[in-house]
Amino acid sequence: MKKPITLVLAFAMAFSLTACGGSNDSPSEGAASGGDGDGVTFTIFNSKSEIQEYLEDAAAKYCEENDVNIEVYYSNDTVAAHLSVKYASNDPYTLAMTDAKDIYSLGVEHGYDMSGQDWVDKTDYAITVDNKVLGFPVCIEARGMLYNADAIERVTGETFDPASITTLDEFTAFLDKLVANGMEAPTAILKPDWSLGAHYLQQVYEERSDVDGFVNSLYAGSADLINDAKFNALMDTFDVLMKYNTFASGPISAEDELVHQKMAEGEIAFQFGGCWEWNDIIDFDYT
Repeated sequence: MKKPITLVLAFAMAFSLTACGGSNDSPSEGAASGGDGDGVTFTIFNSKSEIQEYLEDAAAKYCEENDVNIEVYYSNDTVAAHLSVKYASNDPYTLAMTDAKDIYSLGVEHGYDMSGQDWVDKTDYAITVDNKVLGFPVCIEARGMLYNADAIERVTGETFDPASITTLDEFTAFLDKLVANGMEAPTAILKPDWSLGAHYLQQVYEERSDVDGFVNSLYAGSADLINDAKFNALMDTFDVLMKYNTFASGPISAEDELVHQKMAEGEIAFQFGGCWEWNDIIDFDYT
């Protein structure tokens, strides 16, 4: 039930890849300088709050080893809006972590063409716009159905083997078992529309043998989604997640931290998400 996602992007005054979405909260900008060398100085925009501390540490180490100065910034604002403001004020970052969509919207005007770099021929995940390579891959993240094995085993009294659940029917039966044993609502769904679209629903097209062909069929109106096996499998699974959703009576109140708290503390057993959730989940229960 796991699917790796590649986050890639880069522009340059150059841009580099990365993040999933963003919030519309007022910006909470922070910067950390990685060194005091006399060499090159450049800035990096990080759009993933969960890695800010680690990126700062990596920058500091790189600065020491290469006699450069690096400043790492983070903002809670929406990525595209934040970067647009930086460009408008003529103060862009040298490297910026973004999603692919931001490369397409901002890269044409502001991106640096990296077509001549050696790494271009070593990856299938470079972002190319108008024959210019404007983005490079930074990481691959894993996503799927997260589970709290401790919570499951407390309720069932049995060792949990995730490999024992291979079909939707088996998953539904297991949820019924949890309910019968006292876990009233064993799933939770994150509420952000961008998360549901970019993390869950995009599996409809990205897991095709011919992704471009399928997306073009959507644009052309020729795709028969209502009879599409992949689309129906995802929607059927989502129906099950909704049926057992602990926030069923108020889904728009399901703030991310509430979902992560319920997962960490074992009030629920399953949540669709990815490895990026870990840094938030451990805030509530490190074990």
